[in-house]
Amino acid sequence: MPEVRRFVAHMYEEDSDAHSGEPDIDKTFRHFAEHPDTGRLVVFTVSGELAGYAILVYFWSNESQGNVIDIDEVYVAPTYRSHGIGRQFFEWLKQSHGTNAVGWSLQVSQSNKRARKLYERLGFAPSPNQHMVLIFQPVAIE
Repeated sequence: MPEVRRFVAHMYEEDSDAHSGEPDIDKTFRHFAEHPDTGRLVVFTVSGELAGYAILVYFWSNESQGNVIDIDEVYVAPTYRSHGIGRQFFEWLKQSHGTNAVGWSLQVSQSNKRARKLYERLGFAPSPNQHMVLIFQPVAIE
């Protein structure tokens, strides 16, 4: 999946304020292959050409009382933007996973106004809670 690797790198370059560190998409591929119940990678194609991708992560939410799909990453290549690919992805997600999830979650950077508008049109709203994260850095053991 060299093209997907390239798209992941492009996304992290374009949205560098929202991401820290270098993604290891191969590790993500392996994890989903070994644990398909935890998530999946979805690729978007147009006439056989890769146009983008999304990473879906599945989890149970006590608060929502059901399975939630976290859309961890969504990327559409610049030449394919504003062609309805994002909207079509969410339509597909609803059709393919609609009865298996009580909701969806995602994060979007403040600067990504185009994506924010799409998500709002689709019905997404800001969470009443602030999303916080603590990422553990690998520790070398000597």
